Amino acid sequence: MRGGQKQRNARKLKFLRLLIRIFVLVNHFFCFLIFSNSGVVACLYFYFLFLLFKFLG
Repeated sequence: MRGGQKQRNARKLKFLRLLIRIFVLVNHFFCFLIFSNSGVVACLYFYFLFLLFKFLG
């Protein structure tokens, strides 16, 4: 693998981590909103997505 490719992958990973961080914040916010409206299923769905992202990241 060339050096440039490695750098590009590292940048992509950094971007993914940032996306996941934003996603987590949004997730908690939505979870709070949905939970206050007692839509527990939607909250669990968001949490499942979060776990999926964490596994991939």
